[in-house]
Amino acid sequence: MRKFYFDLQIDGKPILIPDADVQVEFADLESEDSGRDEGGFMHPLFLRRGIRTWTLDYGTLTAEEYRYMEALFAGKVTFSVDYLDEHRKAARCTAYRSQHSIAIHNARLGIYRNYQFSIMEC
Repeated sequence: MRKFYFDLQIDGKPILIPDADVQVEFADLESEDSGRDEGGFMHPLFLRRGIRTWTLDYGTLTAEEYRYMEALFAGKVTFSVDYLDEHRKAARCTAYRSQHSIAIHNARLGIYRNYQFSIMEC
């Protein structure tokens, strides 16, 4: 089984170390009242800034590894994420999993490929 990645934990349980670097993106949430004025100038009204999305990629997983990862999210709409921010300080947020996919390479042997998902801060 892969080693654990303790810098990103779901409800206090570490994820498995992904094959690629963990991609972190930051987005802003604007009010529907944001927009351009008659002169064409944009007036954004931010509700929240710097909302995080973590994207994780696994090239190949065993059946045991796949079950472990899926168990982290089973039956949950949202969950707690403990992470180290860009300054290496411990932080926590509520998030949900989005856009996950897997390729079943060989079900009899329990080999899974291209497991990908995103964790999005609420």
